[in-house]
Order: sequence, then C-alpha cells, then structure tokens
Amino acid sequence: MANSGLENKPTDPYFNGQWLRTTSTWEKIMEFGHRNGCLLIWYQINLKSKSPLKEEDVRLAVTHLYRKTPNLGVCLGMNNGELWLKRSSNPDVDFKVLRGQSVEEVRETLRRYRYNSETGPLFCTRLLLDSSDNTSDTEDLDPDFPFTSSFFLGTHHGITDGTSNMYIMGFFISLLNDVISKKPIQEHEPLGVFVPEEETLKIIKKKKDILESDPILMQKISQKQELHRDEIPLLINGFKAPEEEIWTASLVEILDRATTLKFIQKCRQEKVTIHSAFTALSNVALVDCLVENGVLQDSYCVQHFHLVNLRRYWDVKIPIALGCHIGGPLPKYIDTPRNLGDKFWDYARSLHQNLKEDIESAQVLTNNALHDIMNPDVLPYREEFLLDSSKKFKGDYLTSNMGDITPLVTEGGEHVRVTHVIRSTTIHLMDNPVVINIHTFRGKFTMIFDYNPGAVRKEVAEKFCSQIIKRILSVSI
Repeated sequence: MANSGLENKPTDPYFNGQWLRTTSTWEKIMEFGHRNGCLLIWYQINLKSKSPLKEEDVRLAVTHLYRKTPNLGVCLGMNNGELWLKRSSNPDVDFKVLRGQSVEEVRETLRRYRYNSETGPLFCTRLLLDSSDNTSDTEDLDPDFPFTSSFFLGTHHGITDGTSNMYIMGFFISLLNDVISKKPIQEHEPLGVFVPEEETLKIIKKKKDILESDPILMQKISQKQELHRDEIPLLINGFKAPEEEIWTASLVEILDRATTLKFIQKCRQEKVTIHSAFTALSNVALVDCLVENGVLQDSYCVQHFHLVNLRRYWDVKIPIALGCHIGGPLPKYIDTPRNLGDKFWDYARSLHQNLKEDIESAQVLTNNALHDIMNPDVLPYREEFLLDSSKKFKGDYLTSNMGDITPLVTEGGEHVRVTHVIRSTTIHLMDNPVVINIHTFRGKFTMIFDYNPGAVRKEVAEKFCSQIIKRILSVSI
C-alpha cells in the first residue's frame, strides 16, 4: 500500500495532496490525452439574471463548488511508478471574468487549455459578461431576467464525464442562486460521490469468465471485430482530404421547442428512441452527402460509434455518481441504402433493435473483456497513438447522447436561470473524425457537431451537419 502522507505542508485539511487510489484505465487514457492537448472538455451555459452578475458572487459559488464536489477536488501524480489520484494541494479556484471577447474565442481557449495535474485544480471556470451568440432566440426572452452572460466550465476528462458535468452545472447554478440570496451554505458537505471503477470491473470480470469458458463465442466476437478493422470510413474515403491540420472545430444547432416536440412525438409514434432515430437520420444524411459528391453505390456501410454511460450496468445504484464512467465506444456498422424512399422508419426500427440488443447486453463491456483477454495489461489507447500521424480513422462519427439534461442542470432559480447548455470535446488527435453531442434542455433538441479539420474539410462538415438537421425536419412534419 502506498504511503498516505502529505506531499505539501497542509494549509487546508481538504487540499492536502493526500494519496487516494490508483487511476482507472480511462483516467489514465484521459491524462494521456491531456498531456497532448486532446480529450479536453468545455461546457457553456447561457444565463439570464435579474441583475448583473457580480464577480465576487460567482467566484464564491465556484469556490463552494470546488470544495463540495468530490471529483473536482482531486489531481494526479506518480506514486511508486504508478499514476495515482490524490487530493488537490492548491485550494485556489481557476476563475476569471471576461469582457470584450466572443463566445468562440473563449471556446477556443478552453480547447487548448492545460491543467496542473500535480496540484490541481483540474478544472477552470470563466464568466463572459454581456455575451450573445447564435443560441439566442425569442423563446427565452423574459423582462424579469434581462441580463445575459455565459458561464464556461473547462475540465480534465480524467475526473469527469458528461453525466458528471451536467450534475456539476446544476450544482453551480444552485450555489450561485444561494450565494446571491445570502443563504448559508455548508461548505464541506459533499455534493455526490466520486466513484471508482469497481462496479464496472465486476461486470467485465463476469464477461471475461463467460468468454474464457466459451471459446466459440469468443472467436465469433473476435472475428466480428476484425471484419471492419481495416475498412476506411466513408467520411474519409468519400471526400477530398484537407490540406492542413488544425484544432477541433464545432458547429452548434438548436431546434426550437415546437420542432423538438414534433420530432419526439414522431419517434414515439414510430416506436423508436430519439437516439436511434437520430443515428438513422445521421446515416442517411451522410449518404446524401456522398451521393451529392458523386460517390454512387446501392448501399453504404456507415460506421457509427456510441459512448455508453456505464452506470446503467452497475448492481449498486448511486444517485449522484461522479467521475469518468464512459465505456467503449460501442461500434456499429450498418448498411444504409442509397434510396430508402418511404422506408426510412423501417430502417430506423431495424437499427434501433440492433442497437438496443447491444446496449441491453452490455456489449461494450464484453468488448472490453475481450480486449483484456487478448491484450492483457495493454491500454485500449496508448499515449503514442495520439501523436501517430499515420493512424487510421475508425468510424464515420461517434455519438454522445445525454438525453434530457433538464433535471440535472435545472432551469435555474430565483436570481439566475439557464437558457442553453452546449458542450464539446477536443478530438483532433483521436481516431474519430467527428463526434456528435446531442441532448435536450428545456424542451429544445441541441446538437454540437465536433469535427477534426485535419480529417474532414470544413465545407464537408458543414454540409453533413446541415443535412442532419434537414433530415430531422423532414421526418418531423
């Protein structure tokens, strides 16, 4: 067992550098990404307030957030040759108030941000005052909340994931409203639990036992994985390659409430989840782009990958389980005809059933178990991979679907309300050329289309993104 002594002379019992535990597989991978400027997260929430937000109020709310949210209060360090988590030794929050910058300028800064892994904090916050961007609309005008600003959260992916960040946004909004209201706040009463990967490892162990006791099944799954291993994604093979590599770029699309409701109702009517319908529409939209570009086939094998929230598989249910608990991603290879005609919803239902079976059976953890058997003690991603310019891209796109995030983020409170939530991950060194983040907030379907400009030309990304929206609108009539 490693020493649990203090690395720095403590000035605060909650920020003492104490060793906690070894890092999980994905915590290691995310630190590899962080070192090389990849897999960095930014979240943006657009705010409406009754009065102009004061720097001291927001700073105090962020300070409470740091002290009360367990996963935000950790950092990383090498301990006896292993990467460990430890308590942060820096109690100061990384918070700034910004004026005169554009929303995109702030996003770009957070895409490239670096955190002090050794001391913490592994997150930063920014308040952009008097902000406006393309997410503003008349649906959110309220004369009682006339002041507009944007709050940004940047994080190291090793300590958090989408679910955790949505909770954290909700914590912050609640704390900010309490601070403005002068309500007493229990400073060290934790919000949620920073959960290690034990529950996930238990399931992977069961999956490994099944595979090792059934060589035929293991061979079948292995052969299925090999089937598409060397297949070049359509998004890479079907369009002219970019001439230069630059950092991750993002496109944002937010549907109004009426259109969102029509889309949801249509999905229910056709007995397909929003996620499955969106995936099917994205596949068809990509085929539309290929056909327009002169790539003509009767059918196209679209490669789409899906991030899965592993909390759904745990035997022990923890209401607010914080940390990085995403798996996979889950790969799917679906033949998509060029001319679906009026058969789109049949196609969507078939895709839905296929995807549903894999999600319910925890196929993503079966894949993890197979990897552990075939490649013991080898991470799914190596640090060198991120810097390998000859790497092959996997998948046409990856989806991250958070569903309806309104209960987690909340709509706000007496003094400050939230109008939009936008999120993005730096992906330019990953093997996924496109990551599509979707969620619904306050009845509005939101899509953030992250793409690697070194793999996908800007005009192709914009066409693919806009075609997805056109397809959503066409089936929502």
